[in-house]
Amino acid sequence: MKYKPYPNYKDSGIKWIGEIPEGWKILPIKGICELGRGRVISNEEIGENEGAYPVYSSQTINNGEMGRTNTYNFSGEYVTWTTDGANAGTAFYRNEKFNCTNVCGTLKKRNNRIYMKLLPYILNHITKYYVRYDINPKLMNDMMARIEIFLSPLTEQIVIANFLDKKTAEIDKLIEKDKKLIELLKEKRTVLINHVITKGLPVRRTQTGLDPNVKMKDSGIEWIGEIPEGWEVRRLRFNALVNPSGKKVLSNPKTLVNFLPMEKVSEDGEYENESEIEYQNVSTGYTYFENNDVLVAKITPCFENGKGTLVNNLKVGFGFGTTEFHIIRSYWHLIPRYLFYLTKTHLFRVTGEAFMKGTAGQKRISADFVKDFMMVTPPKIEQLEIVRHLDKATAKIDKTIQKIEQKIELLEEYKKSLIHHTITGKIDVREVKA
Repeated sequence: MKYKPYPNYKDSGIKWIGEIPEGWKILPIKGICELGRGRVISNEEIGENEGAYPVYSSQTINNGEMGRTNTYNFSGEYVTWTTDGANAGTAFYRNEKFNCTNVCGTLKKRNNRIYMKLLPYILNHITKYYVRYDINPKLMNDMMARIEIFLSPLTEQIVIANFLDKKTAEIDKLIEKDKKLIELLKEKRTVLINHVITKGLPVRRTQTGLDPNVKMKDSGIEWIGEIPEGWEVRRLRFNALVNPSGKKVLSNPKTLVNFLPMEKVSEDGEYENESEIEYQNVSTGYTYFENNDVLVAKITPCFENGKGTLVNNLKVGFGFGTTEFHIIRSYWHLIPRYLFYLTKTHLFRVTGEAFMKGTAGQKRISADFVKDFMMVTPPKIEQLEIVRHLDKATAKIDKTIQKIEQKIELLEEYKKSLIHHTITGKIDVREVKA
């Protein structure tokens, strides 16, 4: 829908805002709201008691709960914002009894110049111009008090807020629908890999040609079930080396080599190869790997989420990465990409999760689990057919996912643009039908 502008505009006096409609005003937050702060909630206060109230912190999404307490600091209509950390400046509307920690600020209207449901739309747009974007961004009360916001007449604010509530809800609904579709496609991808890796293709390629009559046999292992005839079940250690000890060296210590931190490896098996570090800075104390090695994250939740990859095209044929990777190097009879797909299976990940050791948040998969994992092993000619099939099928699914993700990005950008143009008066929604 194409929206029309206001009939007349005036200079706001603020460079990054530009012009605003005639009749709108520029006012500092302290002129329309009382500022407050939350407090630290003690462990003794947090519980699941009946009649408890939500506790909000900088990590709490809108309407989320970090804990509950029987006491509360605030009751009624407020806008809260996070004062510190990665979410600094993010604002939410509250109309309830609640607590918030001391990394949250509170705004309560002191007069009828502001419609509080509109204020988060305005603040979430403009606070990014005030927050210090560094290691520890902050937006404390004194800075918030000085922020100037643009306000239309109160009755118009209500119209704008209702319009944005409706439109953003419609956009969010479309985004949520697309996100669910992505999850279904990812599940389809996982199911496909699980089935083909453990049961093979409907038509097998053997030494004598294509065989549409796939005969099955009992694997002898209950949780694997039947496998095609000619396949074997053996411990992974007989198909590959796990965390091999030897490594190549470079004579020039300043030679750049690829380095892979955990965040550069995705849950879909992709990795960013651009990070390069001098060999002398990573040759000790980091995990060594070579082209065609399979990397598997060992720490929770990265392991359960499927983080891992098959590395290739390394600058000098080898590289280094975080110590939170296990390295698996195929023997000659196991195709590395088949091994990679095996580590992506539900069977490998769920079984591994049951064998994780360590304290909460620091649990890891041991090298012994990887070595002793009972893996289905087809002849090499069938491994090749399976890899070709999975490469083609998963690429098709991934392409569809990518298109949906691009659509979501466009929807997010459209939502931001709509909010910006509405709250700054670039479009007039007063006569837009609900």
